[in-house]
Amino acid sequence: MTHFRDLVATQGLLPRPGVLETLEWARAEGLIVSWVTTTGRDTIDLILMGLSDSLTASSFRFIHDTTEVRAPKPAPDIYHHALQQAGVRADGAIAIEDTPESATAALSAGIKTYGFPGWATAERPFQHGVQTLDVLSPAALLTR
Repeated sequence: MTHFRDLVATQGLLPRPGVLETLEWARAEGLIVSWVTTTGRDTIDLILMGLSDSLTASSFRFIHDTTEVRAPKPAPDIYHHALQQAGVRADGAIAIEDTPESATAALSAGIKTYGFPGWATAERPFQHGVQTLDVLSPAALLTR
């Protein structure tokens, strides 16, 4: 974590291609945009600090973290909690996940799930039922 903290402090972070456009589109469509993670609040705050030029906590209606559930991903608990808090049924939600384990959590909660792997997970396979995207965009979500 120290290395990541130093990286954020010295270089900042950039959102992955398509993330900002997809978030803007979703909010314009009136969709509830949540960040659903089982990392700690300190990591969330660090990521938001690194992305502060392009994203803030207010970019999301809800931010759910590890303190809200007993079992972390790949258990679906955080997704069940997020759906309940948002008042959304699983069949009315989508999840965009960057790791196979996180995608498993969303699928297990009954949510249509897209894999959008980063460089660290690009070679790891996602389970059957997860549609993998090379490029994130509203069009990619609408055409599948």
